[in-house]
Amino acid sequence: MNKRIFAISMSVLLFCGAIVKANPLQDKLEAEKNNLETVQKEYDYVLLEIGNIESRLLSLNREINEIGEYIESISKKIDKQEEEIKKTENNICIQQNKVDDLSNIIRNKVKRTYMNNSNEAQVLMEILLNSKSIRDFSQKVKVITTIIDSNKRTLDEFNEQKRVLENYVNEQYEDKNKLLLMKEEIENKQKLLNDSKNEQNEMLLKLNEKSELYKDEISKNEEEIEKIIKEIEFEESLAAISGHLNSYPSDGSTIGIDIARYALSFRGVPYLWGGTTPNGFDCSGLVQYVYTKFGIPMTRTTKTQIVGGKPVGIGFEEIGDLVFFGDYSSPYHVGIYIGAGQYVHAPRTGDVVKVSSLRHKSDYCGARRYL
Repeated sequence: MNKRIFAISMSVLLFCGAIVKANPLQDKLEAEKNNLETVQKEYDYVLLEIGNIESRLLSLNREINEIGEYIESISKKIDKQEEEIKKTENNICIQQNKVDDLSNIIRNKVKRTYMNNSNEAQVLMEILLNSKSIRDFSQKVKVITTIIDSNKRTLDEFNEQKRVLENYVNEQYEDKNKLLLMKEEIENKQKLLNDSKNEQNEMLLKLNEKSELYKDEISKNEEEIEKIIKEIEFEESLAAISGHLNSYPSDGSTIGIDIARYALSFRGVPYLWGGTTPNGFDCSGLVQYVYTKFGIPMTRTTKTQIVGGKPVGIGFEEIGDLVFFGDYSSPYHVGIYIGAGQYVHAPRTGDVVKVSSLRHKSDYCGARRYL
């Protein structure tokens, strides 16, 4: 778009030649170009910032995903650790039950042995008293002691196994706590990264909104520049037409030229429905007023004006001809042709008498010549 505007601008300058007099349209065009350049720079900077933020977001997302995977692996280790702890604690309970059972057995045996009137004590006493000799007595005492020592050793073994299991489960708890602490630290880091990501997303949203505003402003600037360039081209074209018209003498020998010049003198007069004076014209009122000035009778409405004079084919118009718009049998608008595809007319309510181009006028239906 900018290249096209630049090309059009250069062609206008070449067409116009060196501009000596101050031209408000040229000043306006220059101001719009400067504004467009400023906005374009700001827009480019915003796009650069958007690109930087998007890169940071990609990096943050990658890091957050990696941390998420690491947290997941730690969680799995913690779950496995908890299962192992649960299993070990269950084994400790089993071992404790064995210890308790054996302790109860030994305690009960000792208790029964030393209690008065205990059958077991009596049995032991009978075993000892019924010994046939000192040697037999010694052997029986030795057997009884061996049984008691064996029970004690078994109890000690059970207690040792329990102690080993308790140490193991304590280690498991320590490892689990380390993992939990590590997980907490990583989750805190993940939270900070997510907070940073959210901040970047908010900035990105604002920058995207800003970029859209700049895009709209750039588009409006470009449209305004094109509009001004067209106005400049039109003004230059009109100046060329006026110069051409003024090159003819005003002696009545070129009445079409005189009519065109006179019609152009009413540029800027406001449109007035039913108006037939310089205080305000409608389209057919302007035609009637101008033509009457030169002694040419002219009816009041477009529908009657199109039936007078001689028909002129499209493309064969001459300066001073009337050009009509709408249906040829019942036109709704009329103007005065001034040459170079241009005509002067009173367009509509809210507008003024001005010059327009016949180019691309799809409702142009033909011309009439009264001269």
